[in-house]
Amino acid sequence: MVKIDDINRGIEIYRNKGLYRFLKSVCDWLEYHPPFFEQRLRFRTWLARHRDPSVANPFKILYVDPMKIDRASRFNSRKCAGRILGGNWDLNAHQFEDRTVFIGLSQRFIEGRDWSDTVYYENALKKLEKNDHAYGCWSPDKIISVHCEYLDELYNRIKNEGYKSQSEIATANRATHRNTQSGSDLVFHEVTVSIGRNGEFLFDSGNHRLSIAKILELNKIPVQVVVRHKQWQEIRQKVQRDKKTKIELDHPDLDDVR
Repeated sequence: MVKIDDINRGIEIYRNKGLYRFLKSVCDWLEYHPPFFEQRLRFRTWLARHRDPSVANPFKILYVDPMKIDRASRFNSRKCAGRILGGNWDLNAHQFEDRTVFIGLSQRFIEGRDWSDTVYYENALKKLEKNDHAYGCWSPDKIISVHCEYLDELYNRIKNEGYKSQSEIATANRATHRNTQSGSDLVFHEVTVSIGRNGEFLFDSGNHRLSIAKILELNKIPVQVVVRHKQWQEIRQKVQRDKKTKIELDHPDLDDVR
C-alpha cells in the first residue's frame, strides 16, 4: 500500500534529483513492497505443505537467545521467504559482531561515544554520499537528529520496558516507529534469521534490534525464519514422519513437527 509520505518523498526526489533518481527510488520501493507478497507466499506454502507436511509456516515466530545468532548469511526475505536451499551458504557466513552496525552501536551504548565519533555514523555518511540518502535521511544533520535519536529511543525503550515483538507494539507507537512499513515488512517485521544444516541460527535482517539485544544481553527475542538449509529440513521431515524418532535436539524449530 502506497502512503502519502511515500508519494511526497517521490515528488521531492524527482524535483531535487531528477528522473533517473526518481525511477531508481520506485524500483527500490517495489523491491521492499512487492505486490501481493503475503498472498503469494501463503499460496506457495499451501502447495508445498501438501507435498511435505514438515514444511514450516513461514509466518511463525520463534523465541531465540540472541547470543546464539552469531553469524550472518543475508537473504532477501521478499524473494527467498520460505525457501529450502542446499549449498554451503551456512558455512560461508561471516561473524555478526564484525558488522559495522553492531560495532557502532556498541561504541555508542557501551563506550558512551557521541554518534559523530562512531563507525556507524561514518558509514552512514558514506551511504549518504553514494546514494543521496541513508536510513531515510537526506542530510548529515538529519542522520543525527532523526535516525540516531530514534536509535537512542529504541535502546532506552528496550532497556527500560523490555524487548517487545512488533505485534505487541501499540498502534500509537507504530505510527512513530521508523522501521514499520507497509506491505511485506508487515509480514517479516521481526528480526529474521535463516537456519543452517545443523540447526544453527544465522542473522538475516533486523541489524539494530539484534545488536541492541546482544548489547543488553537479553535472554530471548522473537525471530522469523526466511530460509532453511536442505539438511536441516531433512531433520524436520524425520521428526514429522516418525514421532518416535529419537532426535535429542532441544530446538524451537522442531516444536511444530514433534
